[in-house]
Amino acid sequence: MIYVDDSTCATFTNFWDEVSKQYPYIKFGRVNNANQGNLLPRLPFRAEEFPFVFSSIKGKVSEFLDFNMEKPSPYELRKFVGSLIDVHYTELEYNGFVSKLKAEQTTKPEIYNIVRRRVPSSFSYLAYKTNKWIDFYSTKLSDNSKVIKHLGVNEAAYVLKFPEHLSYADKPWITLDFEANEKAHMNLLSLARFVTIPEIRRYGFMDYCGFYAQDHKADISGDFPTVCVIALKQKHADYYMSISEYFRNKQEELVQKYVVAARKQEENVFSRLKAIQFAVVNLDDNILFKELIEKTGISKPKAMIYLSVEDQYQVLNNIDDLQDVVDDIIDGSATSLKNLRDLTEGDTPLSAYLTPDDMTFFNLVLKHVMTFFDGFKYVMAYGLLFFAVEKYANIPYLHIAIGLK
Repeated sequence: MIYVDDSTCATFTNFWDEVSKQYPYIKFGRVNNANQGNLLPRLPFRAEEFPFVFSSIKGKVSEFLDFNMEKPSPYELRKFVGSLIDVHYTELEYNGFVSKLKAEQTTKPEIYNIVRRRVPSSFSYLAYKTNKWIDFYSTKLSDNSKVIKHLGVNEAAYVLKFPEHLSYADKPWITLDFEANEKAHMNLLSLARFVTIPEIRRYGFMDYCGFYAQDHKADISGDFPTVCVIALKQKHADYYMSISEYFRNKQEELVQKYVVAARKQEENVFSRLKAIQFAVVNLDDNILFKELIEKTGISKPKAMIYLSVEDQYQVLNNIDDLQDVVDDIIDGSATSLKNLRDLTEGDTPLSAYLTPDDMTFFNLVLKHVMTFFDGFKYVMAYGLLFFAVEKYANIPYLHIAIGLK
């Protein structure tokens, strides 16, 4: 928001603070038009009326909020924020929902939003961030009563269908309910993240293993994933399967122990599951990370444990030691973890050693191809322009080029 010191902006600032608390997973910022003028030329829009609100999303064109200046309201701002999140879930008819729920479990968990009034922005955000590892669906508002009746509960906001190696009380799915606000619904993130074992690069690491670890701010679930347990995958290495099997067994153990059987899931639901996240890093695809692991001097490393808040780590080459350390951390016992800064010899975050997700071989080839076609497109456009001007306006190519320059 770009603002000035007047009564309209002061009123809108109250809305701004209110809405920002409702969407803890979105960043809100303010720019003072009077004393931060050096920043204004860098912004995507030229503000002429205040307050001026616009979005900034990587990979997308910025948009601005067109609202009633005479009577601004938080509703307009909430609607604007919700509209910015790309849709990465599938809406199901009632019969489709029942069929999906009855189908055999797969390797991926599934989350269904049982729509009561609208699809929560928090659900859209979660689908946007984690759709690579979780499948997301929503029901139709008109089917709410039939869906609730089929589930056999009084009320539910979500259904979580476990991946094939997990269940609870001999059922492949559980229902969840939350209070009617976005922040409460984000508690779904803890369990959704826990039941996956993602193979991550840089962006996945920041989402799953503590994006805010470096500035010591709580992440969007309200707590840090205290420990990220990473299997170190390499080609022609047979130990990876045993590590993955340990991850699945540990997930099953913790789900049976900590998932609350009650219908109403409040702020403290799955609080113990927030303490751990299992993930996989392919060392062959993350060379800098591989070199960092080699720097520890551990022969034949199999796994890495990383505590996001404390910025501590341990690399292990024995699955029995891995099990012991994980249990010690969950139980709150002392561990022998080391400071990451001593390994990196500076303040470089662990995520910086992982390859960005868009730097795979296929993506790099695609970018080069698209860059070539972009250049070719402009050359053709200029050529057609010159041809048309010379033919119909009788102006020579040379004069056209001078004029364009």
